[in-house]
Amino acid sequence: MSGLGTPLMSMSSSADPFHFVKDDINRRLDELRVQFESWQYALNNTNTAKNRKFKKDTAAVRTEITELLEDTNQLGGTVTAVERDRAKFTHVTESELSSRRQFITSTTNTLEAWLAELTSARTRGKMDQDNRELLSRRGNSGAGAGGMDNRFTAANADFIADQQQRQAMMKEETNQHLDMIGHHVNNLGAMAQTINVELEEQDRMIGDLDRDVDQAAASMNVAMKQMSKLLKTKDPCTIWVVIILLIILVILFILLIS
Repeated sequence: MSGLGTPLMSMSSSADPFHFVKDDINRRLDELRVQFESWQYALNNTNTAKNRKFKKDTAAVRTEITELLEDTNQLGGTVTAVERDRAKFTHVTESELSSRRQFITSTTNTLEAWLAELTSARTRGKMDQDNRELLSRRGNSGAGAGGMDNRFTAANADFIADQQQRQAMMKEETNQHLDMIGHHVNNLGAMAQTINVELEEQDRMIGDLDRDVDQAAASMNVAMKQMSKLLKTKDPCTIWVVIILLIILVILFILLIS
């Protein structure tokens, strides 16, 4: 996995890495498509039990799909961040935002469809059938001269292969569940990063508001002191009455001249 989360979540209008990461994902997706089509051909046109390369290709395709799903999910987190704070990312137009959304959705759907076919019941059934055919051929080849010993050996090999096949299927299902759990964990991680960015932004805004209130209070205190000197009184009620009357006078003057 390329670990794109942190730099992507901290993007700003002056440095938007979306298209750079998108191009990288597209390049890897094209390469994976070639691998996946080769895997499909081997599944449908060869005996997968005899094809040692098939097992390696299956593991490689699964790994790349999982990594691409994680990176696409992290990139989707940046789209969510832009949607939630349009004022901060004004350089991203609505049409551009829609295009980014569509890219994330279509890429995720493609990868999930490939992963589903990779681990489907049809795929497991084809591999199981290939394994039985291979065992049957081995049993037939030793049936003539070997007699009972050959039949016993074939039955024993059949049992062992069946157990190995069951273990392989259980391991494959376990890996699939772990991959999905990892995918959901990454989703939660992206959401947590987005929430953290928003909290930091809100904290900054609250800090700015506190400073503005303090400045306004300080200015009001200065004005009150100056007014107190002019009126030669320190009674706050009197000062506030004068201030309110002045404000009303200014409003009336503005209304008259308009």
